[in-house]
Amino acid sequence: MRTSLWLTFVALLACQEEKTFVFPEPDTGAPESDTDTDTDTDTDTDTGTDTGTGTDTGDTGDADDTGEGDDTGEAVLVDGDGDGHLEDVDCDDTDASIHPEADEVCDGADNDCDDETDEAAVDAATWHLDHDGDGYGDSRYTQLQCDAPSGYVADATDCDDLDGASYPGAHEVCDGADNNCDGTVDEDVELTWYLDSDGDGYGDVDESAASCDAPPGYVFYGTDCDDTEPSAHPGGLEICDGADNDCDGVTDEDALDADSWYPDGDGDGYGATSRETVACDGPESHVRVAGDCDDGSADIYPGAEELCDGRDNDCDGTDDEDATDAAVFYQDADGDGFGTEEETALACEAPDGFVSDTTDCDDTDADIFPGAEEIFYDGIDGDCAGGDDFDADGDGYPSADFGGADCVDSDPDVVPDSSGACALGTTCIAIKTAGLDDGDGVYRIDPDGPDVGEDSFEVTCDMTTSGGGWTLLTGELMSDHDWVRFTHEGGGGTGSMGWTGAGRFVIEPVGSGCDTAAARATVTLPWSFGEWRGQWTGSGRTDSSNQDDNRSDLGWGEVTTDCAGHTKFGTEADVSKTGGDWGGDWNSSGATRTWSWDAVAISATSEIRWEVVDQGSDEDVVVDGITIWVR
Repeated sequence: MRTSLWLTFVALLACQEEKTFVFPEPDTGAPESDTDTDTDTDTDTDTGTDTGTGTDTGDTGDADDTGEGDDTGEAVLVDGDGDGHLEDVDCDDTDASIHPEADEVCDGADNDCDDETDEAAVDAATWHLDHDGDGYGDSRYTQLQCDAPSGYVADATDCDDLDGASYPGAHEVCDGADNNCDGTVDEDVELTWYLDSDGDGYGDVDESAASCDAPPGYVFYGTDCDDTEPSAHPGGLEICDGADNDCDGVTDEDALDADSWYPDGDGDGYGATSRETVACDGPESHVRVAGDCDDGSADIYPGAEELCDGRDNDCDGTDDEDATDAAVFYQDADGDGFGTEEETALACEAPDGFVSDTTDCDDTDADIFPGAEEIFYDGIDGDCAGGDDFDADGDGYPSADFGGADCVDSDPDVVPDSSGACALGTTCIAIKTAGLDDGDGVYRIDPDGPDVGEDSFEVTCDMTTSGGGWTLLTGELMSDHDWVRFTHEGGGGTGSMGWTGAGRFVIEPVGSGCDTAAARATVTLPWSFGEWRGQWTGSGRTDSSNQDDNRSDLGWGEVTTDCAGHTKFGTEADVSKTGGDWGGDWNSSGATRTWSWDAVAISATSEIRWEVVDQGSDEDVVVDGITIWVR
């Protein structure tokens, strides 16, 4: 019996290589007597322990269990829910309705063990698209699912699923649609409309049309008595127009705009007091307004302008009062022909001692009046022009010669700043152009203007060379005004960078191997220039300095990988020192080089650059002796 069981499991193992079973060991001893008789036809799980003594105390009814003594009780595959599928393929062996051959139903469970829930369920419902969201669906568009998809309903009776106002049972309205889905459009809801040719809101009873909405040019009321006249309709206001405006059968009776009429003999639009005539149309030579005090003069009537003519022009009983052409006259106490506003007179003619002018600034002195010759710095406003008598150029700053701060009181463009310092211009060339120079020397400039940005400062100006106007830039000036910034522009990094003494700075790139780095010193001026000339000197920081200058083809910020370096000088667009002419180790053992150039025009700029490209230690450059003239 044990041998037969072993062969059976071997056969199962051959058919199902991926299954894992635990087999009992074959019994090689003498057969033992098992007195347990299993009469149960079900497939049960042996939960007992076979001790091998012939008595199976745990068999609950397995017909194939002989109870032989070597049954160790090891687990075998079972069908726990009795649905005909073992637990290795049954995804829920506690529920007989769930197994690989079961029908999928709408219950939220994976009935057929395919790892999907409720897919293609046999009891899925049919749902209909409700595109317009009115609760009624379109029978043409369906989905078979357990639950309603978004936008779908169970109903399939919508006759127009693009119109939310159309569905079975909806109220029929006049809109050209079958709102209640009964197959008829706008039944029992059309109205009668009347043609309104004159657009007064009332139509012609003989011209009608039936529709939901008023056709163009039609209205609801058909009671117009004249559909060609917009001002004629029931309830209209009777006016003087020769028409029956209120449709009562009478024309112009009690017209609202009927007037009172008065005779106007002089044709000035105002009538003399006489019998009033009320009518839509006035009699000949009659007007609507009475009250003319002289119906023989067309320029005399109520409300006319009172003029300086000795007559009562406005019919108020007084001549020339408040005449519109009366003039204002001003007292001229000193008789210089100019008055002041201290005393005035309104009259048709100037009273004695009065003039029409008001611009005298001193009516006690006949020599002071507008237009008189001004003598500055005497404390008198002789020409009445106002302003400070000690500010001849009118720039708002009194002359420095008379206690003010204006260093040039003949030029309004030269003004002091808030500290009292007075710059003659923005640059030396500006001073030269303004004609304020006095030869070569030191001048104060303020490139960005008084009290804007940097304070004014003194510079040396060359006012003679090549037309003059050159401003001197030195290392000391650049350092004092903090115009220089030191930057790493490419490659590895930088070493010593910055000022090392009065007007002297060092630039040191630090690369790696033959990979060079670029270090730069940039001067940014508070003004721009388009010409320059001058010189500067390059050297090494120590006797061991050994900078290479042999790559004149390098652009700004460009580095190399061949140990080749360069010393570059110029502006962003114009390069004066292109390099390649100083050679390798040019500044070793204390050697120096000086770069100088004559006056040359360049692209307008406010920036000057020095850049050193190299890779090793001690490949630094010290810039000194900066003497650059710009304009």
